[in-house]
Amino acid sequence: MNKNSPLFLLVLVIVLSVALWNFIPLEDAKSFFNFADKRTLISIPNALDVLSNLPFFFVGIYGFKNLYQSKHELFWFGFFISLSSLLTAFSSTYFHWAPTPDTLVPDRLTMTFGFSAIISIIIADRISLKLGHVILTLLIPLGLYSVLGYHWGHLSLRPYILLQYGGIVYCLIASFLLKANRLPNKVFLGTIGLYVLAKIFEIFDHQVFQVLELISGHSIKHIIAALAVFNILTIFKKDDLK
Repeated sequence: MNKNSPLFLLVLVIVLSVALWNFIPLEDAKSFFNFADKRTLISIPNALDVLSNLPFFFVGIYGFKNLYQSKHELFWFGFFISLSSLLTAFSSTYFHWAPTPDTLVPDRLTMTFGFSAIISIIIADRISLKLGHVILTLLIPLGLYSVLGYHWGHLSLRPYILLQYGGIVYCLIASFLLKANRLPNKVFLGTIGLYVLAKIFEIFDHQVFQVLELISGHSIKHIIAALAVFNILTIFKKDDLK
């Protein structure tokens, strides 16, 4: 099997997913909702974790503006990435205003649009536009159910984690193994790099807050994650993608 073929990539992703399945947590850790910065500003609880979601709103508007001005065959992928960013601004604000398992649900639901679209857009570019649309159509409801199924007790957290982190791994491998057509590798690699950096700040939320005091790792994570979305949405501004 040619290592540069789509089939090889699919087999590789499946093998990695199976190998890592038992290492993926079944549920959220109890410490997940214990964010470092709990300060209240102008009557806003957890103020910086709340306000740091504003960049998602502006990035979403930026994406829709680009799509309107440069309509091309990748429109629906950009639509769902932009929609995810715009809705995340509200859902993540709602969650961080009062972090609980219930308020986390809409936050995760809106993010699945973005994960699904980013995975699908690289398939559309490197393999087939039609297949990319098929994968997008399948991943969105599966992503939504991975969140709702976990919340309702039908599923563990593993499917949602696999969509998020498995998607990152898939895009990274695909960037190297499959030939780019319209979308350059630097777009995907830049987006992946920023998102990984955002997750690092999320993991070290408390440590960053102890060092910087003014802002926590989780607040910085929001800003960098919004930049990651902005990076991939810049492709829809280019005239050569029409």
